[in-house]
Amino acid sequence: MPADETLNTNKFKNEKREKLSSLSSRSSSSSRARAFVSSIVSSSAIEIANENIEKRSREREREIERERERERDLLLYNCRERKDQKMSTEALASNDSLSEEEKKNNNNNNNNNDRNNSIKGEEEEEKEWDIWRAAAYGNQEKLELFVKSNASLVDAKDANGFRPLQWAALNNRVAIAKYLLDLGADVNAGDNERQTALHWAAVRGALPVAELLLQSKAKLHNQDIRGYTAAHVAAQYGHASMLYHFLLRWNLDVNCMDEDRRCPLHWGAYKGYKDVVKLLLAFDADVMRADREGCTALHWAAIRGKAEAAHVLALCGGEELLKVRDTDGNTPAQLAMEKGHKSLSNMLTNQLVTLKEGQTWWSQKGMAIFCLAIVCGLTLMFVNFVVVGPVGTPRVDVALAAWSWMVVISSVTGLIFFWRVANTDPGFVSTRAQLAARSLKNASSSVENLVNDDIDDIEKGGRGGNGGGGEMTSITSAASLKWLDHPELWAGNWERLCVTCKIVKPAGTKHCQVAKRCVRRFDHYCPWMGNTVGAKNHRDFVIFLLLETFAMIVSLLVAVVRVWEENPSEKQRSKTGVLFFVACDVSVLIPVLLLVSSQLAQVARNITTNELMNLHRYAYLRASDGTFKNPFDKGVFRNLVSFFCVDANRRTREFEEKANGYNVAASKAASSVAAQ
Repeated sequence: MPADETLNTNKFKNEKREKLSSLSSRSSSSSRARAFVSSIVSSSAIEIANENIEKRSREREREIERERERERDLLLYNCRERKDQKMSTEALASNDSLSEEEKKNNNNNNNNNDRNNSIKGEEEEEKEWDIWRAAAYGNQEKLELFVKSNASLVDAKDANGFRPLQWAALNNRVAIAKYLLDLGADVNAGDNERQTALHWAAVRGALPVAELLLQSKAKLHNQDIRGYTAAHVAAQYGHASMLYHFLLRWNLDVNCMDEDRRCPLHWGAYKGYKDVVKLLLAFDADVMRADREGCTALHWAAIRGKAEAAHVLALCGGEELLKVRDTDGNTPAQLAMEKGHKSLSNMLTNQLVTLKEGQTWWSQKGMAIFCLAIVCGLTLMFVNFVVVGPVGTPRVDVALAAWSWMVVISSVTGLIFFWRVANTDPGFVSTRAQLAARSLKNASSSVENLVNDDIDDIEKGGRGGNGGGGEMTSITSAASLKWLDHPELWAGNWERLCVTCKIVKPAGTKHCQVAKRCVRRFDHYCPWMGNTVGAKNHRDFVIFLLLETFAMIVSLLVAVVRVWEENPSEKQRSKTGVLFFVACDVSVLIPVLLLVSSQLAQVARNITTNELMNLHRYAYLRASDGTFKNPFDKGVFRNLVSFFCVDANRRTREFEEKANGYNVAASKAASSVAAQ
């Protein structure tokens, strides 16, 4: 190759490389520019979103920090004790590491110095003791010594601003609190954060000392610097028994608000205490109330991912509560998704969709009509294809005719029981509104009788001053508390509360979400009946299943006999209809046989489907060691006789009385174990 050509080719290659490098640099610079612009735009949008999220998270973190500060302050006096324990454990550990001879020498030295150390220890202990520590630990002797030396110490503040009565209330020292109150301690005096002794009693759920404080004129609705009352504190720490006592005995305002317009229901939902939420809702807490951020109790439960509390609130609030938006425009489901609680968000979304669709008459009774069509269709097919048959089919003999009549009669009788199950009251429990209307009606009738008596007295020259209006007010107010002042609630069985019907459910009762009522001896909701199966229609349901099962089995056997009875020339002509009936009959018979066998097995054990599926919820079905035990099982024969022959109301009444006895015994056993 000539030299000029090599130079030209090299020059061409160099120019080509320069062009490619310039193009790549331009493309890289343009891509960098696009990436830079997109990063600016995206980062600005992200910053705006992050600012909104951080703004809300800061507010919530402040609340959490305040609670932590309170807990640190309350545990201040335990620090010394922990240090002493730590020092003693370290001393023991070091002593274990020594050899046996060294241990003997140390023991001898310790024995010689025991007296000196005991004297010094007593002197140091006397120096560490003060009136606040004596009140906290319930040492009344030392407390009396401090009070005798200086009477003003009764209401004095310690280094952290806390009073002796607060320490006594925190640790449920009833005798110490009574002694301080007798000496003139101010029951409504607060610390630096304006928290009173009643606030401190609510932290630990110290109900005896709280009752003493309230009887000593403590103000239940006193607020601290954050607006918390004792009810707010009790809800924050999940003390449902204390709230129940405040509501029933001391007329607590269930919707009292703090500085951020949050009521105890907000705090109970935020902390996820389902029992607190159920109790407050039963006492008519406003489930739609929003705080300064526009958040309802359901919003706070969704933020913290408290599924049980959110489920209870959603059942009570319904579609309206699920659609409420906070100040940032978020629904509870959106907040749950934002915080990473996907299952809770899906549950709330699905519940909202279900409530929006509603329950029409066809959605409730459509499958019942289909069930009725199946029974009638099978009966007509049996008569048409099996008994009568096409033209030329031989007539049935006397035995088959009798069995055929039994099939028809059994099927028609089953339809009568079907109608009873679908349209009978399954054992609905009266709701709170119905109880209130009934009590108001009784009160009005009693007042009318009182007024008539007064008129008669006036006509006879008497004064007639019984005061019907006051009598009616007292009757209605007493009746409004009658169904909430219940032994099961005093025993702490909060599962017996129904937040929808707002009543205390009898034993074995469950709220049916389809019927939206509480049902005694709830078994299950049957869409094929279009009704709930409970105490009053369970027997009819089982009889219906038995009659229709009998009809299907006998009709199947009659059809098989009819097929084999026919002449060879006629078999081809009549086989199609009979086989079609056999296929339909078998397809229905198999699931019905499974259902009737499970129902009969449960009846023979005297247990319902609901109880079998939710054994962990019912205390009367558990033995002392936690294993399953059915105290209502009287044996197969006696269980069947009781189910089919004894009146349903009587059976339900006997069951509830016996179950209540087991619940009371279980609650006493649990309380004794807790006391020990």
